[in-house]
Amino acid sequence: MNKTKWIPAVLLVAALASACSNNQKSTDVPATAAQEQKQEQAKPETQQMATSTSSDEKVVQNLSAPQEIIVYKQGSKQIVKPEDELFKTIFTLTNKRLVNPGYVMRFDESNEAATKTVKEGLAVEFKYEESSKNTVPVLAGTDNKQEINAKSILFIVDGENKNLMFYSEDGKNYGTAPIEYPESVELIELLKK
Repeated sequence: MNKTKWIPAVLLVAALASACSNNQKSTDVPATAAQEQKQEQAKPETQQMATSTSSDEKVVQNLSAPQEIIVYKQGSKQIVKPEDELFKTIFTLTNKRLVNPGYVMRFDESNEAATKTVKEGLAVEFKYEESSKNTVPVLAGTDNKQEINAKSILFIVDGENKNLMFYSEDGKNYGTAPIEYPESVELIELLKK
């Protein structure tokens, strides 16, 4: 058989395969856009826009402002109050980390991990006077959000269990489902100074 007779058949099969894959991609895009639009409409009215001090980029505020922030650095402890500029910067950079949904992890030794990090690593703790309700983005459920009640939220910035967010309703005992968020290079650099 002549090779020239096979070329049109091969080209036809390739064109059909390409068209099928393009069709599949184009149907995925509107679904994603529709989901994003639905998520935008579902944002609670309590969320505010916070401006990062390092750029003019807008960040959705997922967490309510704590009464104080405690910075743990290899065993030392620094309490930062709301009137301090450092408080505002840490608060903004932490909210910036929560723009994309995190992953809920299974973690049985949360209290031990938190204690170890406070002594050996780098962490930021948001302390509230009473249990505060916050809605955070997570890859779970249909709306990619999780409501947490916390008197304390501990963000491990560097060290073992890096990038995990532990939360505690009573301010002492952390649950077994911390959430992993992407690291913030800006926050790490700020806290290591």
